[in-house]
Amino acid sequence: METVGEYAHPTWLGEGYKQAGPGRYVSADGTRQVRFTDSDLAKSGNHAGAPHMNFEEVRTIVKPNGKESFVPKGNGNSHIYLPEEQ
Repeated sequence: METVGEYAHPTWLGEGYKQAGPGRYVSADGTRQVRFTDSDLAKSGNHAGAPHMNFEEVRTIVKPNGKESFVPKGNGNSHIYLPEEQ
């Protein structure tokens, strides 16, 4: 999966989203993110029990060094499980 566009754009992230790291995309206003890291896509041993994507509501914090950090809000994480490959 090379881009998040097919799954999350424009309904979740909207126009102007950016890649914040490998497998992690954040909305232009910094309030939503989608994650599908190698760990999330693993067939076993991940926190959700199966390959999935995380759709989260977040707040953006800028650290003193200027680096952005995205902190989930409450229970704003939804797992979307991916179909198994045939």
